[in-house]
Amino acid sequence: MIANNLRQILELAPQFKKDEADNPAMEKRELLLAALRTEIEAHLVQGNLDPNLLQVRAGGRQSLYSPVPWVRIFDPEHAPTAQTGFYIVLLFAADGSAVYLSLNQGTSEFRSNKMRPILDDDLLLNRTAIARAAIDEWVTRVTTAGTVEIDLRGETAPVGPESKRRARNYELANIYAYRYPVAELPTDDSFRADLEELLVLLWALENADLTTPTAFVSQLPKRQASPNTSRPSMRQGRQLNEKIRRLIEKTAEDRAVAHYETNGWTAERVGQFKLGYDLKCTKQDVELHVEVKGTSGKGIDVTLTPNEVSHCRTCPHMALVVVRQIEIGDDETVKETGVMKIFEPWSIDDSRLIPSEYSYRVPIPDHAAP
Repeated sequence: MIANNLRQILELAPQFKKDEADNPAMEKRELLLAALRTEIEAHLVQGNLDPNLLQVRAGGRQSLYSPVPWVRIFDPEHAPTAQTGFYIVLLFAADGSAVYLSLNQGTSEFRSNKMRPILDDDLLLNRTAIARAAIDEWVTRVTTAGTVEIDLRGETAPVGPESKRRARNYELANIYAYRYPVAELPTDDSFRADLEELLVLLWALENADLTTPTAFVSQLPKRQASPNTSRPSMRQGRQLNEKIRRLIEKTAEDRAVAHYETNGWTAERVGQFKLGYDLKCTKQDVELHVEVKGTSGKGIDVTLTPNEVSHCRTCPHMALVVVRQIEIGDDETVKETGVMKIFEPWSIDDSRLIPSEYSYRVPIPDHAAP
């Protein structure tokens, strides 16, 4: 049922026309989107998720019809509209080539007396990077098998610049997504598994983002103990425990040491001293400081401490090693040692540095409350 609805919606894409109020193809598309919404609601119910915690809406109509229709799954307390918060959304490419199941976020702002697409690429990219960093401790298939880049083909759509910008913003705001080409649409079971996995990440994002938990965030973990219900299925994603985190870090560091020693360097591990780098490598009279980052994900973004940033700014010989897609099995052993990327020499590019956390010194009141 899911694949059939997806396919029909994609096949109608070439019949989209700008400013055409009476378009039988688009009217049919609206009916298909409504049917798809009902199917997704049924999947949520089958997963024992309370429909009051998560809701589903179909849309993609701006004034008249939009070239990029969508179906959104969202926490109504956190993301009541498509302009705010985090949510999961099916986004259909304007040319009908593919549909994406995307963990996405609000992409509009209030400007000139109405909600309009955000025009600052860096603002959206920074928000996306911060979101990926917030869920970096979750082991999920989408971080390796999914994509961080989506192409909705908005530039080729017969619409004005604001509609093109709206499609572009969806692309920039994508955190992680599954791409389903029109020739490889998912079965109901595989779609349900992918959706459950993204629901885990949505829960994790909201849990990290909210000062006051919504019902979605606060109620689902309490239901985990029941064998017949679930926080979005933990079979699809698990949080890294300290042992796994250390194993990932050690695997990355081992690969970096092996690389430099093979190339004639003497590598000394110094991370425990909190110097702002992990390896001190020497060759003849040259000393190279190496920062090492390991991740089970794609390594699109890595977290740097203030000390690491400060040291990189002042060190004359610095390198960055990123080892991504390190796979740890359920038995907590290394299954895959990942893919290594080396940046040497490395210096901090301020345009890529995103401030995601601040330390605030609380003022001392004149009289403390009892």
